[in-house]
Amino acid sequence: MKPQFHLPLITYPEASSFTIVQNAVEFARHQKTDLTASVLHDKIPLTRRPFVSKADAEKTSSEAEQFSRDSGAALIEIFQDYAQKADIHASIQSFEEWEPFVASALAELSRAYELSVMEASEITAPLVESVLFESGRPLVLFPLDKFYGRIDTIAIAWDGSAALSRALTGARLLLENTSRVVLVSVIDEKLINEKARDRFATVLRNAGLNVEIIAIQAHGEPTADVIQSAAKENYADLLVAGAFGTKPDPDFETRCIDVCRVYRSAIAAQKTTKTVSVDEMTGIQALERIAPSLPIKPGKVERREFEYVRHGTQTLIAHFDVATGKVGGTIANTRTEADFVSFLDRLLRSAAPAMRWRIVCDNLDTHKSEGVVRLVARQCGIDEATLGSKGRDGILATKASRAAFLSDQSHRITFHFTPKHASWLNQIEIWFSILVRKMLRRASFTSTADLKDRIERFIAYFK
Repeated sequence: MKPQFHLPLITYPEASSFTIVQNAVEFARHQKTDLTASVLHDKIPLTRRPFVSKADAEKTSSEAEQFSRDSGAALIEIFQDYAQKADIHASIQSFEEWEPFVASALAELSRAYELSVMEASEITAPLVESVLFESGRPLVLFPLDKFYGRIDTIAIAWDGSAALSRALTGARLLLENTSRVVLVSVIDEKLINEKARDRFATVLRNAGLNVEIIAIQAHGEPTADVIQSAAKENYADLLVAGAFGTKPDPDFETRCIDVCRVYRSAIAAQKTTKTVSVDEMTGIQALERIAPSLPIKPGKVERREFEYVRHGTQTLIAHFDVATGKVGGTIANTRTEADFVSFLDRLLRSAAPAMRWRIVCDNLDTHKSEGVVRLVARQCGIDEATLGSKGRDGILATKASRAAFLSDQSHRITFHFTPKHASWLNQIEIWFSILVRKMLRRASFTSTADLKDRIERFIAYFK
């Protein structure tokens, strides 16, 4: 039986990129599979808002549906063109679905295929999660970059879990066509059964694969980042993820309630207390399209060149004022502890010395670092000599003790950490999504300086 791959394509509020269409076609060609594209045309519910007439609401809904149809037509045309050139057996199925139910519809469609292919972007994130967790089928997630189809090396994040076993079952077809496998274990994140890992490596070697075993330590860095870095360093074309970094937070409910209470009281308390949401947006790419985009025309959506030149990356550290909606930030080449402390110092100096601060952020180690603790101690008039030594004693001894100090509500500056794996609770993430959709996603940058300037101008405009 010939394998069947699935390419879900979205048409609203932004269309899937032409790059994912090309990547999926090339992927199917190298894997010698058939490919079906599911193009969903969105039906937009009529939503009445205050001070908006029924006629205007109907017009807005109609225009959105027309955009969805036009986007779908363009994607179908591109898909047919790429599939014909690649000489693969490809088919297209078009569906209509109400916009709120598109994610569940894509998950249901995906259940009929060996695996689905999607792209990783801000706009597709909810749909990706739906297909990944609700379809019961494996999902291959591509970056926004152009990919050349062939998978020679597969990295496997080995933790011996049942989740990994299910992922490997889904990846079996891809493993059959590869030549090299790298088993990556993060040994300071969870206990690794080395005998089980070595036994699995033996099974793969008996199947004719070249297998390497790599044991690394996270040293406090996010496990997902460490695993992805190891995969890149070993020239992996595909990463099969296990259950690293998915342990539930036992304090989820308590932390969630705490953060929500902070948000709820932000406006009432703004005369005496600044409530800000803080986070970093890393790896923002300065991509220059090799040709200008073709503007929108009647019956045609805007067409964007998919080939580009890389000019490097930048990191944005930003804050969102929960009460006023104002945004500020700094852009640099890195996001080190020193970078975050410098950003935080400028933020705290932007208000009167007596102003109280409530800072919502995630559990990144730099947010609980020695530098942050010392800065807060200075700002709150606490003698730094009482802090102890990092890794040895006192407040600075461990990450937990530093987090407890920063969360102390008796201080003028208090941190409120989101639950683990719940950075979506951080309101700055909403603004990051706006930045991506309104400026970054369809832009072309001639240099990192150009990228930095454009982001700074967008922040100024947003204010």
